[in-house]
Amino acid sequence: GFVLTELAAVVDTLRIANRVSAQPPFSWAYRSSKGGPIASSSLAYVESEPFSDKPNADYVFVIGNSDQANPHLSLGSEIAAYTYRNAQVFLLAEAASRYIKDRGEHAVGLTTHWENSAVLREKDGLYDAEYAIASEDGLVVTCAGMGTTLDVALSVIGRHIPSAAKM
Repeated sequence: GFVLTELAAVVDTLRIANRVSAQPPFSWAYRSSKGGPIASSSLAYVESEPFSDKPNADYVFVIGNSDQANPHLSLGSEIAAYTYRNAQVFLLAEAASRYIKDRGEHAVGLTTHWENSAVLREKDGLYDAEYAIASEDGLVVTCAGMGTTLDVALSVIGRHIPSAAKM
């Protein structure tokens, strides 16, 4: 049930950055708990590989889905494995909400999509979820997701390509 808009915002931004760069700086892989085909909420499928025990990535984007309470979005051990190896982890929309919910009172200053933020406030009593596009907590970045995913992806590519190419 992942959000296709978020996946496209990340992958197309990286793909286009590669296209306009003399030496393409980005590659990517699709990962999931078990590997295999994963369906979006619009029934587009992506073939994935299982998470690695020793991940090797600079950045990780965890795409949201339609249910912030989904237990499959609790990726504590995977997040720890990536951040231990100095990867920056971006949690989008529902994935950010799940991270905030899992962190409970330690989730100060984190953000998620505005709809999810309202649910966290009303249902779960977490009133400190922010209304920002992204918030950093060390190597973990919680993000609003959906359309703002493009802003986050542009920020990432801006670290690796000249601003003229980014434009």
